[in-house]
Amino acid sequence: MNRYINKECPYCHKPITVDDNIVVCSKCGIAHHVDCWNENHGCSTYGCDGQPHSASGFGGFNFSPAAGETAAYSKAPLWSRFWASVLDSLIIGVIPVIGVIILAVTGSVDLFTYDRYFSDFTGYNGASIGLYVFGIIILIGGGIWGFVYDFIKDGLGMGQSYGKRAVGLMVVDVADNTPCSKGKSALRNLIMTALCAVPWIGHFVEPIMVLANDSGRRLGDLAANTQVVSVSEYRASIKQEDQWGAI
Repeated sequence: MNRYINKECPYCHKPITVDDNIVVCSKCGIAHHVDCWNENHGCSTYGCDGQPHSASGFGGFNFSPAAGETAAYSKAPLWSRFWASVLDSLIIGVIPVIGVIILAVTGSVDLFTYDRYFSDFTGYNGASIGLYVFGIIILIGGGIWGFVYDFIKDGLGMGQSYGKRAVGLMVVDVADNTPCSKGKSALRNLIMTALCAVPWIGHFVEPIMVLANDSGRRLGDLAANTQVVSVSEYRASIKQEDQWGAI
């Protein structure tokens, strides 16, 4: 049985049933009826200023998106997001660059295998042909890897690309407070890719949105209903819910 069933709403003092629409306070972890939360203009726990938090991920309950559409998370540190982006860009580009280096080195070696009168080109032997093929395979394979990784990276593991994992960030689905899925990762990154295709201004749209939005959510986040948050803050919100559920 769901852990919220028969728990008392602190505002109306009525038990919560399986058919109720509820939200959970992000700060104290206490569940309220959605109508009670809205009528009280927030959590009814004395002195608590928490935000409405989705309870739909705990089974058996309906959740009102209007009451908890925006996750109760602070804006992720901008420098952390910047370095995560740099690391992910390096991960995307490193394999194709290796392929280019192999082709360039092989070509340079071939260039210097002319005889001293440059009349007899002897460079295209079996070894160099093999290196050319290997370099092309690495280049193409790396390009495919980078393309796929760029779209699904925020749905890996606990909603973390390798770059975000290194700096302690993750992407959360704010509809149910779960780590971002690969599908939502693809959607949020597709928006950025499409915008970057716009000449001149396309590359600046999403960074400006991150700076301007109070939660640091860019257009891709708004479309996918996601947010970049710190891992420590996410773990704290889950811990608060677990503490309430143990009461």
